Amino acid sequence: MQNTPQFDRTWLERKYSDEQLSDREIAELAGCKPHHVYFARRRLGIASRPRGHNLRADSPARPAPAASFKGRRHTLETRQKIAQSVSKPCPARRGSGNGMYGRKGAANPNWKGGISPERQRIQSSAEYQAFVRQVCERDGHRCRRCGEHSTQKRGMHVHHVKPWDEYPELRMEMSNAALLCRACHEWVHSSENTARLWLEDKGGP
Repeated sequence: MQNTPQFDRTWLERKYSDEQLSDREIAELAGCKPHHVYFARRRLGIASRPRGHNLRADSPARPAPAASFKGRRHTLETRQKIAQSVSKPCPARRGSGNGMYGRKGAANPNWKGGISPERQRIQSSAEYQAFVRQVCERDGHRCRRCGEHSTQKRGMHVHHVKPWDEYPELRMEMSNAALLCRACHEWVHSSENTARLWLEDKGGP
C-alpha cells in the first residue's frame, strides 16, 4: 500500500498556485495519487482554483457532449415498451422511493414554464365555459369511453386529444375535445393505455 506523502505547504502552494499545476501533475512529481494532493491542499488551507481555470491552450480537447434529446420524441413502439415496463408493480417508485418525489415547478423535467395561471385564466373565462357546455351537449353528458352519465358526484372532464400546452390553437376546437369521466380520463393518460387511445398518435377519438 502506498503511504500518504507529507507535503511542505510552501512547495505545494508554489506548484499549485504559482506554477498552476494540476493535482494530477503534482501527484506525478510527488509519486503519489492525485487525491493525496487534493486532501493535502485542503488540510494546509490552499484554496482550489475555480472550475476550468487550469484548462490551458495546450490541453487536449474534450469530446463534444452527446446530442440532446430535447425536441425529439420516442417512437410509438418505444413508448409502448416503456409503458409495459412501468405498468409492473414497483414499491420503490412510490413516495420518497421515487426519484421525482417532491420535485415541483422548474425542478420537474415535465415543467412547461409555469402555464398553470394561464390555463386557470382561460378555463375560468366565459368563452371556455361556453365551449365546455357545447362539448357536454354534443356528447350527451356521457363519457365517450364508458358511457357513464354525468352527475354532481361523477363530474366529467373535457379531454384534449392533442395536448393543451402543445396546441394552444386547438384548446377550444370541438374536434379536438372529448367528454370523459374522471376515471377514464386518468386511464387515457396512464401507462395502461398502451394502444394510446384518445391521444394524438391515433389522430383523435
